[in-house]
Amino acid sequence: MSRLAWVTTAAAHGLDDDESLGLEALRRAGVEVDVVDWHDEAVDWASYDRAVLRSTWDYAERLPEFLDWLGVAGELTELVNPLPMVRWSLDKHYLAELEAAGVPVPRTTYVEPGEAVALPAGEVVVKPAVHAASKRVTVPRGDTIGDLFAEEALALHDADAEQLAVAEAAVDLVTARFGTPAYARIDLVRDDDGRPCVLEVELVEPSLFLAQGGPAAAERLAAGLAK
Repeated sequence: MSRLAWVTTAAAHGLDDDESLGLEALRRAGVEVDVVDWHDEAVDWASYDRAVLRSTWDYAERLPEFLDWLGVAGELTELVNPLPMVRWSLDKHYLAELEAAGVPVPRTTYVEPGEAVALPAGEVVVKPAVHAASKRVTVPRGDTIGDLFAEEALALHDADAEQLAVAEAAVDLVTARFGTPAYARIDLVRDDDGRPCVLEVELVEPSLFLAQGGPAAAERLAAGLAK
C-alpha cells in the first residue's frame, strides 16, 4: 500500500490532535499520504490505494450526502474502516444489538421520529442516534454540549480487567459481523452499580488520543493502516 488519503472535513482543519502524529508515522513507514476533505469534489479517490476516515466530524449534519459519498468512494478505493462496518456504527441503535448479545450497555430507551417521550425521573442523557463528538447531547437542564465537537478533559487511565473484558466483547461482536476493524475506540461508562458498560462503539472517525498513548501509539496506527 503506497498512497493513502487521510480523510477529514474542512471545518476540522487544525483541530484533530491525532493528525500530525499519524501523518508523521505514516510517512516514516514509507506511505505517501494526503489530507483530503470527504466532500471535495475535485478529489480523485481512485488515485488512492486506501481512504481512511479520520476527522469527518460533520457527517451527522450531512448524513445523506455523507452516505452517498461513502458509496461512491467505496467503489473507487478501499475504505477504512470498511463501508458495512461504518454504516453499522453510524447509528447508535447498534447498542440494542450489543445488549442482545450480552454486552452491557446503559439502560436505554430508543425514541423514533414522531414518537412522544416522557423522561424518567433522575439523571438522564438525551442524544441523537446519529451524532459525532458529543455535539447536540443534552442533559435534563436542557444544556446542549458542543458545536463541531465538545472540549474534553483528558487523563491517562489503565483499564482494569473488567473494563477490558467489556470492550473486547464489543469488538468481538463487530469482528464476527464485519471482520477485524483497522481501528476502534470503545467508550465505557459505569452503570448505577459501578459496572462498566459500553457507551459507544466508535468505528467511523474516532479520536484515538495518540498523544496520550505515547510514541508507540502512532506507530501502531501507521503499521495497521499501511498493511
